[in-house]
Amino acid sequence: MQFDGVSQTPARYEPGSCVDALDFLLIGCGLRGTGLLTANADLLRYRVGVVDASNTLGPGSFDHYRIDSNSYGHDFFGWVDPESVYGQQLAHPHVRALHETEGSFALSLLASALRPFGAAIKQAVGPARIWTGQAVVKIEVEGDSVAAVLEDGQRIHTRFAALALGIRECPQADLLPWRSKTQLSRQIIEHGVPARWSVQAQKIVITGGSHSAYAIANRLRQEGALAPNSEVRILQRSGTKLFYASIDAYRSSTHTALEHRPNVQTDVCPQTGNLFRYSGLRHAARDTFERIATAALPRFTQTRVDSLKNARPWLDEADVVIQALGYESNCVPLVINGIQTSMLTEGPIVDTTPDGRLKLANGQISPLFIMGMNPYPYDDNSLTPTGQYAARGQQILEALSQHRVAVRNVMDNSTT
Repeated sequence: MQFDGVSQTPARYEPGSCVDALDFLLIGCGLRGTGLLTANADLLRYRVGVVDASNTLGPGSFDHYRIDSNSYGHDFFGWVDPESVYGQQLAHPHVRALHETEGSFALSLLASALRPFGAAIKQAVGPARIWTGQAVVKIEVEGDSVAAVLEDGQRIHTRFAALALGIRECPQADLLPWRSKTQLSRQIIEHGVPARWSVQAQKIVITGGSHSAYAIANRLRQEGALAPNSEVRILQRSGTKLFYASIDAYRSSTHTALEHRPNVQTDVCPQTGNLFRYSGLRHAARDTFERIATAALPRFTQTRVDSLKNARPWLDEADVVIQALGYESNCVPLVINGIQTSMLTEGPIVDTTPDGRLKLANGQISPLFIMGMNPYPYDDNSLTPTGQYAARGQQILEALSQHRVAVRNVMDNSTT
């Protein structure tokens, strides 16, 4: 198979070796990286490579999640052109099963639907330019060149790269006084409810009001998950956001004191009219919140606190504290022209320039694009995955096109 005259024959690489330069390298190929490539098949006109820390492109972390999605199954893969090289995967049984689900679905189903697209990417890009099973441990930018350094020392050189490294959960400083009994929400999401909780009564405090918090609460309310006399309390600093199809649907509904009051100017999606399109609870997590808010779920309560420091009485008496306070960008060491540089300009989330590149504190133009390292919605007003993948893809394609023209001009001038 060939694309743009480049042979797809696999090659062998030795540890510490240097790979011939690519035009574009995707670093991370979970949902967001897969979405970027499958929404922009035109990227295959260039010499593209993909690197991912897992052994399979596509599923990312969803293979390990033991909670339900906060989305609808039909929300996924609408960005794939049926006539593109990836279009055939839309008919895959796992993709169809995802699209046909109504309401809540296990995230393992999304992982299954992502696999055929990952396989299609591997075939389209070619195995010689796919690196799996190794994480990128450092990124070096030197002049016009980017080098992604793998765990075994191998260096992948490229002109541009997109970082789709996802997000990570880190311990919060405000919970350090209770660190000996604090668990990150990801521990429950990936490994399930500890078996001992079903035989020994627990006082559990969940800090935060994200989908993760209520997805965990939903698991804890299942038959046999907790021993009798266990108690679960959710501590929330602001009201809980619920999804509504429209602002009119919100206005015609009844609300409890624990629900977040929306700002019509900022919380209504301009594309769909949905209220809290991505941050609002749906499905089983929403049902759990509503039952707690109306005192219809015994042993489960929710309390508004203005800060975790003022929640000390509940945190002190808890047997277990579950942190569900959100995520930050999953960064790797970055060296630019020999200088160690942070990927963060302010706070725990990477910032992007208007054209989708990593924003650097010194104002330098970065050859690194960002895809899927921030929670939704994004600051660039691409509120839907379809819009985000298309927008970022077009920005990358524009950069690649301009670079190709510049190279041709240099070559033309050198021969005259």
